[in-house]
Amino acid sequence: MEEIGLEPEHGRHVARLALVLFDGLAPLHGLGLRERHLLHAGALVHDVGMSVADRGHHKRSYHLIARHSFRHWKSREVGFVALLARYHRKAAPNIKHGKYSALPRRDREAILRLSAILRLADGLDSAHLSTVQGIDVSCEGETVRLRLRAERDCGAEIWGAERKADLFESVFSRRLCIEAANGRRPTENRALEEGGNYPHVEQLA
Repeated sequence: MEEIGLEPEHGRHVARLALVLFDGLAPLHGLGLRERHLLHAGALVHDVGMSVADRGHHKRSYHLIARHSFRHWKSREVGFVALLARYHRKAAPNIKHGKYSALPRRDREAILRLSAILRLADGLDSAHLSTVQGIDVSCEGETVRLRLRAERDCGAEIWGAERKADLFESVFSRRLCIEAANGRRPTENRALEEGGNYPHVEQLA
């Protein structure tokens, strides 16, 4: 299905970044191999809705994935991946959303955490140029620091991730600091200072 997307390389690069973030943030999210596989799948197809239209493409991605016949995925897994694509932008997972609220609590919590990670990975390829080639992840008290390795200026990618970081900060109750590995322009998001809580998003323990 990834080939349906207008820019499959973007999906593949976002998937690579998402897995790097997942592995680096393991002590924080506490998820396992099953969720890692589902994140990878969701990242690959998160933008398939762009094949229909740009506007609202996250919702179109959800419907395309949910209705697609996957040979190696069970219906529960397909629904999980479809929701990850649905929540890679715009509205956060919301307990008022029927498909999301109908899931077991374990799956709701996993989707909430993985959506936050997927949004960051997508933001880190906001220009669709595969600029970021590596990420050094460190958890320093109440701060998560991402140091981006790139062969050219990655200011656009820092800005892209910064714009999509508020769900991450709300879900994990951590401040996010993103900077280039060469020390260029450290940035801090302000979601925690401003409350950082999405309405109707389940707060994790």
